[in-house]
Amino acid sequence: MNYLRFTLLFITALLLYLLYPGLSIACPNCLAQTGEEVKNAYYLTAGILMFLPLAIIASIFLWVKSLTKP
Repeated sequence: MNYLRFTLLFITALLLYLLYPGLSIACPNCLAQTGEEVKNAYYLTAGILMFLPLAIIASIFLWVKSLTKP
């Protein structure tokens, strides 16, 4: 049941992305017209997303390492 639900959700999101591409467009110049709090939140989020792949790789490495322990 969960596989079917995930598949339907994925297909719906894909169709929305393909049929309405304007929904996913973000303007990089919008930061120039916003306040300081929005800029700080944007930079914080960008920093977190830069280190997220490293955290994923490290967690996979530690998981594999824990599987190989005797």
